Amino acid sequence: MKARVRSLPAHGQAAPDRMSTKDRLVWRLETDTDVRPIIVLVFVLAERPADDNLHAWHREAARRLPRMAARVAVHGGRLGAPRWIPDPWFDPSPHIRNVSAPGKGTHADLLRLVEEVSQSPFAPGRPLWECYLVEGLEDGKAAYVLKISHAIADGLRLRDLFLQQPGHQVSTLDQRATNIQPDPQVPSPPPSAGRRTVHSRFRRIRDAARFGALVVRDVRNPPPAPSGSGDGVSRRYFTADLSMAGLRAAARQAEGTVQDTLVAGLADGLHRYNDHWEVDRPRLRVFSPYGRAPLTRHDPSPVGNHWFIVRFEVPASAPDTGSRIRAARSAVRRVYHRDALDWMGGVARVAPFLPARLLQVAFRRFAGSHDFIISNIPGPRDSIRVAGITADQLYGIAPTLGAALTATSVSYRDVCHVTLNIDPAVVRDPELLATCLRESLEKVAFHG
Repeated sequence: MKARVRSLPAHGQAAPDRMSTKDRLVWRLETDTDVRPIIVLVFVLAERPADDNLHAWHREAARRLPRMAARVAVHGGRLGAPRWIPDPWFDPSPHIRNVSAPGKGTHADLLRLVEEVSQSPFAPGRPLWECYLVEGLEDGKAAYVLKISHAIADGLRLRDLFLQQPGHQVSTLDQRATNIQPDPQVPSPPPSAGRRTVHSRFRRIRDAARFGALVVRDVRNPPPAPSGSGDGVSRRYFTADLSMAGLRAAARQAEGTVQDTLVAGLADGLHRYNDHWEVDRPRLRVFSPYGRAPLTRHDPSPVGNHWFIVRFEVPASAPDTGSRIRAARSAVRRVYHRDALDWMGGVARVAPFLPARLLQVAFRRFAGSHDFIISNIPGPRDSIRVAGITADQLYGIAPTLGAALTATSVSYRDVCHVTLNIDPAVVRDPELLATCLRESLEKVAFHG
């Protein structure tokens, strides 16, 4: 890569950006290898982009998402609020790395490479992201791999970063791909909703106490999955490409959403895996970040984290696919409604007062009390271009956070690209689990 003269970015020097409580929570968790909430995006490109175009693309990305050109600074001790301090001499060159695909450059070879680079920490004192341009893939293709701190932005805001390129509008999103929008059956708030009564406060305190009791119960009884032999740092990635038309049809027949359909497929695959090891797990716990709170119509900010976390249980087995989808829809409605408790927002507000190690251990045990995590991002129905080159495939990789499995789905054009992030320290046979999950996901996509 040729050397470049460092110069002031086109957008000039921005003011410091203070982290929200949710941003701060994920930033503090990134120092723990078992949690490390780092987001990875993998774009399979038709060809390799030119170096000049790639550098220009990242400068434009940093202009649109200024945290990509800022470092984190903390003032005031442990309780001080972290801030993003703009780097007036920001240069994307140290963040861009050229690598060759291992082996024959197959899709599996690409995933093995991404496994190696995704778990390493970011360089201290620099903006919290890096990317890899992978050459030597089959059919002359290349890959762009973006590894970025969750504290910079959540999945929806990173998606918007790519949609802001010329020729793309957020209106091209496949909103039918997920249920990040408020459930249409959630009633509108009454006119007096802004004035909390004593009764409403009591109800929220009661709900919080009940939720806390459920968490304590679940943490004391984590999933009895057979333990693997990993080192607690390594991860295994597998992918499945599903027909969006098939997923929509299955969801429509069962009066659910595409995400409900994916939950049904994952639950069936995990049930089959547990059966292989003679593990009795009649109900499965699910952890899922939604795009926004139930009644929020518009995203509050183009940066940071604005997710609304839900957790629910689904039956591990059911007589048919429709029954599993309906069970998932019913479970989500019980926790995602007008009066739903933003319990993770409460955790984020308390987290600054907890020692880092206590926070990390507690969060890891909490996430590990779930059978799987699912993150679903609606993508565009038309093509995305990275540095001028069309992306043929798009995969997102969300962290396991301490759970055995995280499934991340990204709808792109007519395909739902699913990545299975499996922790081999928890799962004895990641290949077998991936096979069970793929077969079950393909079954629901074909109305099985």
